[in-house]
Amino acid sequence: MDLSLSTMPAISFFMRFFNNYLTFVLILFVILLHVLGRVGEGMIAKVSYNWISSFVMPLFTFISGYFTRPARNDGKYLRSTMNLLSIFILFDALLWIVFPKSLNIVSLLTPQFALWYLLSLFYWRILSIFIRPEWLNLRKVLLVYIFSLFVGFVPKIGEVLSFNRTCVFLCFFVSGMASRNINAFRKIKSLPIWTALFFLVLTYLLVFFIFDSSVPYAYVGSYNGDIHRLVHRGIFMISGIMTGIGFIRISQIQVFDKIADLGSKTMFYYIYHTFFIAFIYIVVRAFNLSGNLFMCAVYTMVILLCLYLLSRLRFLNKILEYNLFSAVYDRFSKIIERK
Repeated sequence: MDLSLSTMPAISFFMRFFNNYLTFVLILFVILLHVLGRVGEGMIAKVSYNWISSFVMPLFTFISGYFTRPARNDGKYLRSTMNLLSIFILFDALLWIVFPKSLNIVSLLTPQFALWYLLSLFYWRILSIFIRPEWLNLRKVLLVYIFSLFVGFVPKIGEVLSFNRTCVFLCFFVSGMASRNINAFRKIKSLPIWTALFFLVLTYLLVFFIFDSSVPYAYVGSYNGDIHRLVHRGIFMISGIMTGIGFIRISQIQVFDKIADLGSKTMFYYIYHTFFIAFIYIVVRAFNLSGNLFMCAVYTMVILLCLYLLSRLRFLNKILEYNLFSAVYDRFSKIIERK
């Protein structure tokens, strides 16, 4: 495989690279993160949970931003954006049926489990329509980071309609959009591998010594006037950026070529793994199975194998292609064309 990062081939390469290599590695970490969150036990499992949570969704968000062009509003783009909202509504309702909760306005408007990312991605892609390419410079990206850092001071900002995470992770999405302008991947590729490994070890130790089970998840919720929450979020952001750089650099090694085909079903894995997490939780509790890091990794691989086999079922893939808004969108497009 040609790993050269010349200007035009770079986009083609990274399109395959992100969709196949890095996203596959990330979906592994996403599943492991949620397994650890549900059944993880012991200090190492808790530290690993905090470390993974510091980078996995920021890096996913960064990748989504990388593949989003500013000021794009063509029909194909808008249709795919509306499809995100459609998938969110369908599976959010399905999770309500499978795992019923107390019925109130807050719970109804709060995305179920990991589905918040689909709603936030919908918001970000709508926002990108109004972003001009010349705005994507270092100064303005830093301003977005400041916004994401200080949005925690907004009173009672929470998970309703995913507003909190949309604002917090916005900085990573915008960073992804701006990364092409600053040749970020060329610069990352110039880093020695030992530097990338050092970043991973350093951030793990950073999380180990700073965060414990008593520290709230840094990317969620209002600070409620607690300045320590601001510091924690800032450290998490720095840790997430360093770890993301490390994973991007390591994933450029050709050894990952053999898992390329497995990464093409990332959306499938992300959506459907939510049901398996609940099942694993029930099984582990029912049979009093271990929740240490090794066993959580085993559960993760079992879930991934099941998802891989299920991804071969055509009707499950068709569900992800169904768009609730197709008829409305087509009618609206015809009205626009007439005008």
